[in-house]
Amino acid sequence: MLWIKTRVGLLAFSTDLQVRAVKWEATGTWGLMAYTCAESQAQRGWFRSRVGGTWHPLACFRDHSGVEGEIGKALQLIADGVGRNEQLCDLSQVGSPDAWAPAWKQIHWP
Repeated sequence: MLWIKTRVGLLAFSTDLQVRAVKWEATGTWGLMAYTCAESQAQRGWFRSRVGGTWHPLACFRDHSGVEGEIGKALQLIADGVGRNEQLCDLSQVGSPDAWAPAWKQIHWP
């Protein structure tokens, strides 16, 4: 199981997972998102059955000239943690605190 510590809480993943960056043009922000794949995305005969998974925000970034590098460093933190078989990946200081939508209440980790 992989735990990820974020600015807004802890997430635990024990299933297949994809991590991707997405740009939200309307808000001028980027997100690092985890997508948990549903079991039913496996093939069944000639047909593929698809049931959607769930997107989980890991970090948010303000759009600026160096944002791709920041996102790359965050992805490398995850890759390094997975490579070392760590149980916790700390992304709690990654990204821009003000890039999160106001509905996400941020935690002031000690």
